[in-house]
Amino acid sequence: MPAATSIAMALTAVGAITQAVGSMKQASAKSAALQYNAQMADRNALIARQQASFEATRQDKLGRMRIGAIRAGYGASGAGSSEDVLSMSITNAELDKQTILYKGELRAMGYQDEAALDRYGASIAIEEGRYASASALLSGAGRVASIYAQKGGGKREGGGGYAEGDGGSD
Repeated sequence: MPAATSIAMALTAVGAITQAVGSMKQASAKSAALQYNAQMADRNALIARQQASFEATRQDKLGRMRIGAIRAGYGASGAGSSEDVLSMSITNAELDKQTILYKGELRAMGYQDEAALDRYGASIAIEEGRYASASALLSGAGRVASIYAQKGGGKREGGGGYAEGDGGSD
């Protein structure tokens, strides 16, 4: 086999291997970026819950202060307590607190969904990289085989027959 054919085959093989390695590195980088995004989304979910908890606690304190002020106002006026107004105030204060917690949980769930999608994307990126690498290697092997066949690979010295096992007859 001429040296040019051997060089062409070697370069084709090296090119296929390089493409396969590049595909895996690209997939790994994409996967790492998506994993980082997932971690940030998890962190944001935790922060959203913490913020909601803090705001709910603050709202609860404000509600208790308002209710205390209402009770003090009734006591100072000598009117006694109006259970309807107090009951409504207590209910509204609790509703405000629960609304804050609910909104915080919704934000956190959104971040968790984002994290799950990023993790899924990271695993898909690795699979895509494997398939792209395998495709590059197989295509390269096919090109090497084609070069080999075109340049007389598999024929015996003297040009008469075929090598053993290639389907030809002597």
